[in-house]
Amino acid sequence: MSQSIFEPEGTTHLTQAQVAQFVTDGFVVVPGLVDPDRVGAGLKELKDKTGIVPCDAATWPADKAGMHVGQEGFAFDRSACVSPRMEAVVRELGGAAVTCERGLGPILRFPQAGRKRFEPGGPHIDGTRQGNGLAMYPTHFHLLVMAYLTDTEEHDGAFTVWPGSPRQVFSWAYCNGIDLGEKWRTTGSTGAPDIPLNDPIPVVARAGDVAICHYLMVHANSANRGDHVRVGLHGWLKAVPEYRYVPKAGPPQRDWTPLDWILRTDNLCRERRSFEA
Repeated sequence: MSQSIFEPEGTTHLTQAQVAQFVTDGFVVVPGLVDPDRVGAGLKELKDKTGIVPCDAATWPADKAGMHVGQEGFAFDRSACVSPRMEAVVRELGGAAVTCERGLGPILRFPQAGRKRFEPGGPHIDGTRQGNGLAMYPTHFHLLVMAYLTDTEEHDGAFTVWPGSPRQVFSWAYCNGIDLGEKWRTTGSTGAPDIPLNDPIPVVARAGDVAICHYLMVHANSANRGDHVRVGLHGWLKAVPEYRYVPKAGPPQRDWTPLDWILRTDNLCRERRSFEA
């Protein structure tokens, strides 16, 4: 998406480069957004409630394939690793109405035998299963978050993104009148649209780093070929209940959020010709 990106109003916790990355790639990794004390508290709660220690194989369950502990009957404190700074960054990306109120839930990837390499899973877009399916404009949630509580290399079960895919999906749907929810309603599939996308990349990060993505991000898990459990905290961040997103018209203005920039429509005719070429 060729455009001049300026820093929107109120982005005191993000640099212009971070704003530009979010707009261009559909995601940004904010280093150290979960501070060391909160990282430690999150790992302690994981151990206290499940017995799992990321680097101790003796503590891992026998049936450990892609275990999502938030769906295994453990009552975690979803707000434990959410800091005021994270709340501020979320508002700067998605708008003042978007909140971390529901918090983040643990999602683990356990080591698997095999050569240490990046092996992404199937691309999909979250939100497809909710309501009548995915919509072009945000309804069910605005931002997708993955926070790391363990250092994660590309072969360690890294969260995987298709950079630029939010804009690609939006442009394709908008220009062609595509109902993004139809695939789920007719087939039950949450898979990504069959359109040309950039190659997937692993989100390599240190404990405490947080990847924040646009709601249209095509993403996946990946195989963990490392030697420790990848501990992540996952969340769909919504707006306050009374808020309804209003699509913006014309070229971007300084009161637009980075999320709004990805949904601009003033230059779609040019992008459509490029896409079809």
